[in-house]
Amino acid sequence: MNTTLLAQKQRGAVLRDRLRKSGDTRYHPPEALLQSLSPFFPRFTGYTVAQQSLPYALLLLHSDDRTYGIDDAIEGNRIIRRILEFQDLLEGSETFGNFFWMTHWDRVKDRNAVSFLTIGLVYAYLALPDKLEPETRQSLEAAFPNILKGIRNHKVRWQYTNIFFLNLGGLVALSRVMDDDSIHKEVVSDFDAWLKGTSLDGFHEFNSPTYTPVTLFGMEAAWHYTQNDTFKRRLCRTMDTINYQLALNIMPNGFLGGAPSRAYQGDAIQGTGFSAYHAHIKFGTPCPTVSEDTPLSYLNLTLFDYGPSKVTRQLAHTKPELSVIQDRGVSLSSTRTHILTPRFSLASQSVDSIGGHSPPSYILLVRDSDSRRRSVPFLPDESFLHQPCATFQSQQIQTPSGSVAFGRLHYEFGDTPRQKFLDDPTFQCEPHVLFGLREDITSIWVGNVHWGGERDRFDGPQ
Repeated sequence: MNTTLLAQKQRGAVLRDRLRKSGDTRYHPPEALLQSLSPFFPRFTGYTVAQQSLPYALLLLHSDDRTYGIDDAIEGNRIIRRILEFQDLLEGSETFGNFFWMTHWDRVKDRNAVSFLTIGLVYAYLALPDKLEPETRQSLEAAFPNILKGIRNHKVRWQYTNIFFLNLGGLVALSRVMDDDSIHKEVVSDFDAWLKGTSLDGFHEFNSPTYTPVTLFGMEAAWHYTQNDTFKRRLCRTMDTINYQLALNIMPNGFLGGAPSRAYQGDAIQGTGFSAYHAHIKFGTPCPTVSEDTPLSYLNLTLFDYGPSKVTRQLAHTKPELSVIQDRGVSLSSTRTHILTPRFSLASQSVDSIGGHSPPSYILLVRDSDSRRRSVPFLPDESFLHQPCATFQSQQIQTPSGSVAFGRLHYEFGDTPRQKFLDDPTFQCEPHVLFGLREDITSIWVGNVHWGGERDRFDGPQ
């Protein structure tokens, strides 16, 4: 094993230990599942089947002898069998083979559940056979054919990049465990369709702090499980390209700058999400602090052994004096500019329309700093208490004194929100914009012709 891969695996081992301890605080033995709390989506509060419980089971199977010999493996087996109890096996169901995301759901409300579970279930079966009890192995073997049907019932558009590649990686994994080459041929056809669409229209979930690493995990699983050398090389070249793009946009402290396709508030304000952990494992940047609510799905970064090139790793750590990245999306009618220096990066984008779920920053300033406030975002509020995000048209230029981004925020007040406003007095029609955490902002200075060209100061609660 080369020293670079060894170092990557060592970082992964340390992260696994930290994630397992985090999972210990959320595990509920009577249910054999993890508990989750979702402030924005109450329906996701409860015992979770689809995302966090399986990574915790894999962490337990890996750690095993931690305290009482086989206790960890016993719990890991219990969790896997418990997850399989929530597979939709109702004949004639449109979601047959998929999974109930939460235990209290009476139907499959989020079809992505099967996409998030498949790779991990196959991994447990193939990579950790000595840790699985006979009952667990038999349950998995019985579930795999129906999981295949579940994925095929949830084929998504190629533009939905992260789920598309979770499905693709899951299908390659199933082709191995079921010894069915026809599944692999289906995958190659799907990949060709994605490649053709992307070559014409661009990478849709581009530079996303959350969803680009998920996309790469699906690719890496396919790369790991395929036995076709040609397809393996094609996947490797694709991962090389996307990792290079991430390394180009990321700051040495692990904060992903640049205009993202989709991002959550924490991605823009703290920069410690999935991309920061991806950069730590794959590039060797600093590891964010693992807390009691850190997603355990970051374990996925440690399951397989793809490693980016030396040039890509170095690019994540060292920035040239000045770089300018310009990009666009054809069907999305978006343009993006990202100016990087060794000390900061400034990104802006023009977008005609974006949804209210994980909306991107309009403008994002990122500093290569260890301070609490490492960014200054200008991004849509995603609290879902307001209308979906507004159109933003921007331009970024270089001046003798530095980089300047300016833009126009515009929201067209259509008939649907107008009627909602009339029917519900609590409904807010105007778009909201966030600048950071309230406790980090002491004052805001606004200079604009609407105030007669004067500077007005708004302090604290004013």
